[in-house]
Amino acid sequence: MASLSQRLKDRAKELGLSPVGITTATPLYEARRILEQAEALPFTTGSVLQRTDPKLVWPEAKSVMMVGLPYIVPAEGPQAGTLQGYFAAGSGGQDYHCVLKEKLAELAAFLQSEAPGALTVPFVDTGPLVERALAYRAGLGVWGENNFVLRPQVGSAFFLGGLATNVDLISDSSIAGTCLQCGQCRDACPTNALDTPYLLDYRRCLSYWTQAKEVMPPELRPLLGNRLYGCDTCLRACPLIEKSPLDGVTVDLATFLAIGNREFKQRYASSSFAWRGRTVLQRNAVLALGNSGREEAIPILIPLLSDPRISIRITAAWSLGQYGAFESRLALAKCLQQEIEPSVQAEIKKALNESPRKW
Repeated sequence: MASLSQRLKDRAKELGLSPVGITTATPLYEARRILEQAEALPFTTGSVLQRTDPKLVWPEAKSVMMVGLPYIVPAEGPQAGTLQGYFAAGSGGQDYHCVLKEKLAELAAFLQSEAPGALTVPFVDTGPLVERALAYRAGLGVWGENNFVLRPQVGSAFFLGGLATNVDLISDSSIAGTCLQCGQCRDACPTNALDTPYLLDYRRCLSYWTQAKEVMPPELRPLLGNRLYGCDTCLRACPLIEKSPLDGVTVDLATFLAIGNREFKQRYASSSFAWRGRTVLQRNAVLALGNSGREEAIPILIPLLSDPRISIRITAAWSLGQYGAFESRLALAKCLQQEIEPSVQAEIKKALNESPRKW
């Protein structure tokens, strides 16, 4: 009869989870060393010790099962010169957090039926633990130069989830070797955020900036293209990741900018990007209009100079500044006379001074 660990893995694969692996609940010493030398990372919780020691999160933990939920990476990514906004691979469907939590709950129920008295704690992006380090140690894949855990034998990109338990399970070994080290992911990165292999400069990462509430630095805005949430360029460039001929998830920018908060929640509540909220995503859509190079964007942008949200007015001013048309410059000049917010005033003045005149 197969071991409990193998039966648990088999059940995970029946649930559509791949790859899967098991590791101990001992500290992640290498990850701790790296984190101690790095600056604080965004969208994380807990101290370095909590992030690298499962027992500090849950003292009863003995084993951790790590699972992957595969998702499709389209062969075609963000497109220039379009009035469509692009959502990164895996973000447009049902929220993977919810999908993984449901599947982890089924795994927990299976483990408890096989080992009465077993206790479990599932986690998907919600706790302090460094999931990628746990996944690597559990043998789910090798480190990619783009900081993803890659599984050459599987070929798909995958989201990560984990199930900690007080049951002693048989641990897997990490996979020897590295990714291809071909540098294609680093070369493809629009902002050179991957210049150093295996080290992401998140302050230059477009995926970070599509989620950050602070305004994107001006030098990175043209590089955003039409991305609204996330950036999968490095995954698309990786030879180890299978690509789908299906198109990526896009949305009409004008339509997306017109929806209110209630409609946003109704339409996108089940997506994985809904947590970030309407304002940040619409701010990105405004930048995408500026990057489109399409003068049809001008009449969409002009009303946004009066939007009650400061970040929308700032990005609308920048985007209009990408067009030197009389209509855009006139709208900026009129707005400057009425604007009272210093940050927006500064953006408008910069747009008027730097935009190319076409009249």
